[in-house]
Amino acid sequence: MDWLLGSGELEAPRLRAVSIGLAAILVGGAALVLVGPRGRGMARVHAAGLSLVLLGPLAGEGVLRLGLGLDLGELRDPKRYADPYADDDYWRLKRGWASVVRTQPDPELGWSTPVLPRNPLGIIRPRGYEPRRERVLLCFGDSFMAGATPHPHKIPDLLEERLDGWTAYNYGVGGYGVGQMLLRFRRAAPDFVEPVVVVGVMTRDLDRSILSCRGSPKPRFRLRAGELVVDAPAPSESEATWDGEHPPELRSYLVALLVRRARRAREKERGDDGLYRAEEKRELNRALLEAFTREAREQGLTLLFVTFPPSRQLRDGGWREDFLARPFEELEVPWVNGRQALRADMRDSGRPPGEYFLPDNHPGELGNRVLADAIAARLERMFRKGARKP
Repeated sequence: MDWLLGSGELEAPRLRAVSIGLAAILVGGAALVLVGPRGRGMARVHAAGLSLVLLGPLAGEGVLRLGLGLDLGELRDPKRYADPYADDDYWRLKRGWASVVRTQPDPELGWSTPVLPRNPLGIIRPRGYEPRRERVLLCFGDSFMAGATPHPHKIPDLLEERLDGWTAYNYGVGGYGVGQMLLRFRRAAPDFVEPVVVVGVMTRDLDRSILSCRGSPKPRFRLRAGELVVDAPAPSESEATWDGEHPPELRSYLVALLVRRARRAREKERGDDGLYRAEEKRELNRALLEAFTREAREQGLTLLFVTFPPSRQLRDGGWREDFLARPFEELEVPWVNGRQALRADMRDSGRPPGEYFLPDNHPGELGNRVLADAIAARLERMFRKGARKP
């Protein structure tokens, strides 16, 4: 049962009782069939028990697949069968059952902002520009950094406004995990002279690092003998043919449904989510953060991390934020805790959380302003210590 539910001890007594009870029923039924008393009446009982043990799950699987084929009720919900924070199958099912936004494919990054004549760097910027090579901030991250608000209310826009004389380039891309940010940093940084690098990590980006598909195929990161390796996105002749070439790996929807329910129940009792494969996420993301820090230092670059919270985790950052604090401190790399910055502004202003976030869970104009001010203030302190003069 622990193997099914993920790493760590199975601490929930209710789940332990259920698993023991199911195992006892199966073992008891098998024993009754094999060594139970003989006789015509008992033979019928044995046959019925054997049919129930063997045919019941098959019948349940058949009925479930029939319902999926007919699209009955809400059966076609990928969250019923797979974890969006840990399973590629969730995203493969979603591509087949629901509407998925297709992104600009990139053979290395999975997807990215397209490079165009008016956008030679492939960044998010309100108008055409001539790339500047010095006194630049390179801002990497997911949609929290890319921004769900219009210009000039995105975090890089606000940093450029706050830090006089500096140009901020927004390399944020929606849906990115930490690994994709590292790859984009490797591609972009050599084009500039001693840029200041700001990396925004939304806490759930940790989950994305272990996936090889998230809406679209993406690079897969792994640890092999302690070394960080990356596999390029799974190739295909076209986006349209990828689904047929890479179907879900589920063998039984019924088993997936039951296991998924058990995992969600365990997470609910522990008061946190994303626990499945959590240790794998910690080890992989630690290696990614170490690579980010090491490569920036080898190039003599100023590096600052900032953590972004989903709106639902403003009160408590959960295990992800707790984890991120440790490698940042051990690597002695500066970072800004975005959740603490937002909560401090809420206390000082008396504003409710809803004023800082959009309905889609991204920071709004006010939230971006608070986060940008916290980032800029930390950079200014670093500049005063001689890291880089603004």
